[in-house]
Amino acid sequence: YFNMQRFKTVNELFGYEVGDNVLRSAADIFQNSFLKPFAFGRLEADHFAALVDVDNLDFERLPELLHGYHSQGNIGMDIYGKCGIYYVDKNSRLRVSDMCDRANLAKSYISNQYVKPYAVFNEQMSKDYDQTSRVLIKLDEAISNGDILVYYQPIYKAQTRSIIGAEALARWNWEGSGVMLPGKFIPALEENGYITKLDTFIYSSICEFLNKRSAAGLPLPKVTVNLSRMDLMDKNIMNMILDRARDSKMLKEYICCEITESAYAAISSLGNKFLSGLSEEGVTLLLDDFGRGISSFSTICDYDFNVVKLDMGFMKKLRESNKNRNIVIAIIEMVHRLGMRVLLDLVYLHIGPNAPILKRHPEFARQDADGNTVCTDWNFPYLDYNSDGLREYLWCNMIYYIGEMDVDGFR
Repeated sequence: YFNMQRFKTVNELFGYEVGDNVLRSAADIFQNSFLKPFAFGRLEADHFAALVDVDNLDFERLPELLHGYHSQGNIGMDIYGKCGIYYVDKNSRLRVSDMCDRANLAKSYISNQYVKPYAVFNEQMSKDYDQTSRVLIKLDEAISNGDILVYYQPIYKAQTRSIIGAEALARWNWEGSGVMLPGKFIPALEENGYITKLDTFIYSSICEFLNKRSAAGLPLPKVTVNLSRMDLMDKNIMNMILDRARDSKMLKEYICCEITESAYAAISSLGNKFLSGLSEEGVTLLLDDFGRGISSFSTICDYDFNVVKLDMGFMKKLRESNKNRNIVIAIIEMVHRLGMRVLLDLVYLHIGPNAPILKRHPEFARQDADGNTVCTDWNFPYLDYNSDGLREYLWCNMIYYIGEMDVDGFR
């Protein structure tokens, strides 16, 4: 299953007649290529399908076949294609349309089309696709039935050594099979534009949670809510959050809005106006995942966030060398000089499924009769907090991050 990338640009630059000629030329190239297809056809637009003998598949030559160049006058452009491959079993009873769908699904798994512009279908892709479809279909029902719950993960203030707030996290009780972690459903919602519906529910749940505690005379924690890239493009959720902040002194004081660095990097003018409005109302703004991937210092220079959370990747490498340690200390000092506080994201470093602590001290986790680590419903190791060694380890870590790194808090 082939298709050309950004073919609309060809039509815009050269005109539709030239675009049609490019498609005809591409069809001729494929049909006369080393693939020697038994059958070849155009499905729609710039999408083609071919039936080829597996012996003719040459993965080393495929990238060259999927790259072309067209010029006219002073204008020229590279044209790149992507290819999804499905191996047809000789006893297969699948319809041809289903075979094409599977090849097309494989194509969506191509991560770098310039290095490897093809992907081969496997059954895990099908399972992932089915899971995504079910997540999208069941979202409204899950919210209505209370299957999606909001959990509050504590935030600890280093200076006072006390819990001062929490981060609101979504967990989904999935079809009676236990709790489904965000990594299983958040990406599906983000990629298909459903994430704002979930975030609206979470924000409303937080408001209800704080109002109930206030009415009962209980202490109010400052709760952090995540705003996705899609939220910063959606007028409805932005207006709802801003209106509630304006109408309620309690909500503006006790709700902190968290934006990932990648989401801020792609922010629209409307989203920027929204964040400015929240800042003017006194809402705390937190920049999450600073340092993940390709980070930019312009993010914290261009906008006045109240808190910056350093990505866990920094922490994993912290004690590998003095260079890494000095880089983190320099970033913390810079953020402080800009008038912002610093949080470290340590939770997965200490209790995640691959926590380094357990590689060095497996005895800190509970063990079953066979000596295997016992895990919670979320696949996190069940730490034995009655262990004097674990308590001492965690205490020394806190002292280290407070005293040596000068951080303001951690999660």
